[in-house]
Amino acid sequence: MVTLQQVKDHLRIVDDAEDAYLAHLIETARSVIENDCKRIFEDPPAPVQHAALLLIGHWYAHREEVAPGTMVEIPVAARHLLSPYRRLVG
Repeated sequence: MVTLQQVKDHLRIVDDAEDAYLAHLIETARSVIENDCKRIFEDPPAPVQHAALLLIGHWYAHREEVAPGTMVEIPVAARHLLSPYRRLVG
């Protein structure tokens, strides 16, 4: 879906200290997006890739479910980027 280097560039990370964690976030984003859209992306279009980067960035910055004193929602932009790629089931 996105490469480790794309994620590191997006997050402006220059070292390799968190590569394993970032790889986990990449795989999680793929799973969440494919489940949400009810389809497998072999060669995801740019909006789907960008949605993955937004989700990964959100999860990287907010590692706990809720931070004290804040309520942070998953980026609305990611939902909008993915909406044309959702398959309706029914």
